[in-house]
Amino acid sequence: MFSFAAPNEAASGWRTVLVICLLMMIHGGSAIQWNGNWAFACDFNGGDLSQATIPGDQCGGRCAGTPGCSHFTWTTWNGGTCFMKQGQGSKADAFATTDSSMVCGVIDTIQWNGNWAFGCDFVGNDLSSARISSDQCGGYCASTSGCTHFTWTSYAGGTCFMKLGSVSKADAFKTSDNTMVCGVVDGAVVTSTGGTRTTPSGNTGVKLTNVLSTRHGAFEAGACSLPSASYNLLTPVALGDISSLSQLKYTNSMCGHVLTIDCGHGAMDIIVTNSNLGGGLDLYASSWAIATANAPPGETWCSVQLSTRNPFNFDGPRCYYGPGTDLDNPYFRLVAVFNTGGRLVTGATLNGVAGSFNGVQPYFAFYGGPIGGEGRVVFSFNDVALLPLIHMDRVNILVYAFVVILIAINGASAATIQWNGNWAWDCDFPGGDLSQVKVSGDQCGGKCAATAGCTHYTWSAFNSGTCFMKNGANAKASAVLSPGSGTVCGVVNNIQWNGNWANGCDFTGADLSRAKVPGNQCGGQCAATPGCTHYTWSTFEGGTCFMKQGQVSKADAFMSADPSIVCGVTGVPLCDRDNDFEVVGYADLPGTDLNTYTNVDFNTCRQQCRSNAQCQYFFYGHDVAQCWTKRFNAYAAGTLGLLTSTGAFSVFGQFDINGNDVTSVWSIDHPTCQARCRAEAQCLLYQWANNNCYLKKATYNGGGVLGIKATRRTQPECGTKIRGINLGGWLVLERWMTPSGTGPFRGTDAGVAKDEWTLCAQLGKSACLTRLQQHWSTFITNADIDQIIERGLNAVRIPIGYWSLIPLKADEPFVAGAWQYLESIVKYAGSKNLIVWVDLHGLPGSQNGFDNSGRTMSPRGTWDTSQENLDRSVNAIAEIANRVAASADLTRYVTAIEMVNEPLGQNSTKLREFYSKAYAAVRSKLPKVGIVLHDQFQGADQWNLRDFWQRPNHPTEVIDGHIYFAFSNQGLSRNDLAAFTCSSTGKDVAKSSRVLPFVVGEWSLGFNCADCKAKNPQCDCEAPGGTEWDRKWAELQMDVFEQGLGWFYWSWKSENNDVWNYQWAANNGHVPPNAGSRVNTCASLGISFKSVYENL
Repeated sequence: MFSFAAPNEAASGWRTVLVICLLMMIHGGSAIQWNGNWAFACDFNGGDLSQATIPGDQCGGRCAGTPGCSHFTWTTWNGGTCFMKQGQGSKADAFATTDSSMVCGVIDTIQWNGNWAFGCDFVGNDLSSARISSDQCGGYCASTSGCTHFTWTSYAGGTCFMKLGSVSKADAFKTSDNTMVCGVVDGAVVTSTGGTRTTPSGNTGVKLTNVLSTRHGAFEAGACSLPSASYNLLTPVALGDISSLSQLKYTNSMCGHVLTIDCGHGAMDIIVTNSNLGGGLDLYASSWAIATANAPPGETWCSVQLSTRNPFNFDGPRCYYGPGTDLDNPYFRLVAVFNTGGRLVTGATLNGVAGSFNGVQPYFAFYGGPIGGEGRVVFSFNDVALLPLIHMDRVNILVYAFVVILIAINGASAATIQWNGNWAWDCDFPGGDLSQVKVSGDQCGGKCAATAGCTHYTWSAFNSGTCFMKNGANAKASAVLSPGSGTVCGVVNNIQWNGNWANGCDFTGADLSRAKVPGNQCGGQCAATPGCTHYTWSTFEGGTCFMKQGQVSKADAFMSADPSIVCGVTGVPLCDRDNDFEVVGYADLPGTDLNTYTNVDFNTCRQQCRSNAQCQYFFYGHDVAQCWTKRFNAYAAGTLGLLTSTGAFSVFGQFDINGNDVTSVWSIDHPTCQARCRAEAQCLLYQWANNNCYLKKATYNGGGVLGIKATRRTQPECGTKIRGINLGGWLVLERWMTPSGTGPFRGTDAGVAKDEWTLCAQLGKSACLTRLQQHWSTFITNADIDQIIERGLNAVRIPIGYWSLIPLKADEPFVAGAWQYLESIVKYAGSKNLIVWVDLHGLPGSQNGFDNSGRTMSPRGTWDTSQENLDRSVNAIAEIANRVAASADLTRYVTAIEMVNEPLGQNSTKLREFYSKAYAAVRSKLPKVGIVLHDQFQGADQWNLRDFWQRPNHPTEVIDGHIYFAFSNQGLSRNDLAAFTCSSTGKDVAKSSRVLPFVVGEWSLGFNCADCKAKNPQCDCEAPGGTEWDRKWAELQMDVFEQGLGWFYWSWKSENNDVWNYQWAANNGHVPPNAGSRVNTCASLGISFKSVYENL
């Protein structure tokens, strides 16, 4: 079949022919252009069975009708002859010929099982491969972008070869290996046009549930610059970094990926086009409308799943130069890859040089050189799939110079490792071994710290437990995940701190925002930024401060190989740093400039405005360290109002700003104008003049922040601990607190009227309302608030029941009417600068069966047995939020809302549903109010819902734990309680505080002597006792609880003269006369909180 040039021909011609022949021999049938099961210009060697003189188009049919014929060749010999052949002949056995009139083919005897079959294969068109079992191959192909058909063989223990291109079952050919599997994947590209739902396609990875999702703000510019191509998917989302996003936490490699989300109104596909480091899913307006069925702006909960879908109108992966790349610069390239089939990019190299993400852009930057035009970029992914080759394509006018090969690495990102300070489970540091020693896992870190040169370590169960000490750069980011291995890895913190900052260190993740400032201004910038608790500064882009959020300590920092990096903590707890200013990021407003200040920091800028009576707002430019103080334009006929983050308005008389209008509404009153501003997502301010309302937005300015003087919620100075009191027994009755003949239970049988439900059932609604109104108006008054303040207390927690908030059923004897008394006390307490928490103390069906839920039930409440109970409970929480949001005073003064008090023994699935819906209901009305959740008496560190609730990007959420010794005291004598409180209880508070900010919402000096003697016959529960001991124990508990956010004592008053009555206890010396003036501390007992925390 082959001919060679004669030896005496020119050598160059010989080489040319030889190369062509060798290529034909190497590629074999790959040069044949198959038309289903037949092709021109091909032949099969041997295997002749018989022959027939017939036209070429009849040869295949003749073979199919001839017993034993499996393949054939037709030639023009003898006027047209069909050579029928036998044996295991497949398309792969055919070879190309130079006679274009020849025809060869195979007979398809494949037995299809739907879309797959045994003993078959497809020629060429390989896309990628994966080592998986045969029954997974079809599904893997379906979830791989571009894969249309596949073949599985036993190669390398079992390999799935995914293939691309247009194909049908007729293109498969029979093989002699009946263990092989081949198949095709049904389906077509699903496209979307703006404003329509997209049918999900090709989902992969873990489906995440209960992900907090919000509606994106006014500005849709962002971090990701995607290629300028025609999209077939238009609904966008900004992706954040909250813990519930799991492996989908925002990274630059997420740009361009497609997520399938479901927010309760049907699944839809959505493309990641931006980042929002302060949140979770941040849906643009067009996406929000579809996902939530046009719900008003706010928050909701969605499920999220990574998809393999292609958002663009081309097939397969695509690589391109990033915008701004200088194509004539041989020392720099900016390269990105998109549509990676759902795989997350973990790294890239160019000619062996590792690339780095360039800022917030989703590109790999390569520096050095010179870089040749034919360099090779190798991308790595965090899965085991293999893409052998993709091509670079043209996007707009960009030109491509690289041949790109994508190679997946079997590994995982260190971002999935769950760090506990400086150590974690199931991880390892490759290489760098220094020495090893047989020790237990909890001793490995200490052994490394004591070993010269050891910077990090890995411990495994090898040889009954071995600590592998390592040296070199010890960044946590270098650790690799080792799922299920039981290993421990960690870093040794040898950072040399200068107070709260150090050189050569960094913090992992939790980015909040960034600013271009000198290194010595980074700490101040963080302190001036709401939510920022720690920071890292590097020389990136001439010097950038990366501000970070969440609970952190210096122990969480890790050493960096770059000594120029600076990290630090602010030392300031999470709270409102801008009580008198509303701060809006990346925004400005037109107006009249007063003064300009250069080379100043944010705090100085704010202080300049604060001290100038004419200044109403300022703009601080982070990039240039410059400050402009401003005032609004005077307008005698107008009223200008600012919508603050608390939901209240600050109103400026006779002012306006020029332009920036979102919309206008004619002939409406002032309150309606304010309501319109609340409902419009872009509205920051309104101007109301002559009964006309103009809604206005800020001007986008990415170089700084806007600060506007505002009348905001009054709260204590940042860092002040809560020293609070419960107003129990007032709006939710507990008979033991008011048992007298003059109280609300007067004249009733204690065995019958044992709670508010049975009291009203016995009295009837009319008589019960009259009696309760008398109690509500006298039990707690403004005079009580004044006394609370005199006792050094700074907060009140006010219980209220669902029956005071939502319509009652016919069989519910409760009466409503308590809210107006709560509202009056909230306004008075708030005006006196007290912190105010509203606590939903009772749910329908009772969440615990206690009298404090409004209804005593045994053995527990039945709240979780009815969907109606859950729905009504959500309505009750929503009604609290509605009533607070509707009142400017309540919005200003209500600092937090507690979802439910002591939900004991309830179904956790029902609780999750309730918390999700209740959270969304509150957040939709009150975006900044604190949300408090009780820990179910489990301790937050052991809490079975902590994974659901832990949201470090939302520092207004708090866990409430109730710590009582009155019901069970583990057999401790009074003499033992002091040390136990400082050590064991101190550990409990510390552990809980590591999950979320933790407050002790209820405690007392109650002591259960009978329980103590039952558990310990030697219990000395009578002595020392007395006033002096009570005060000491009270002060020790206060000391311990203030290691968290603080405490609320139960309760301010009762009809009993005992230690459950704080008013009586303070008057009689059982608690300090002023909660801030104490003489007993745990340190006075020789117990250091530092040592307690170090031994957690």
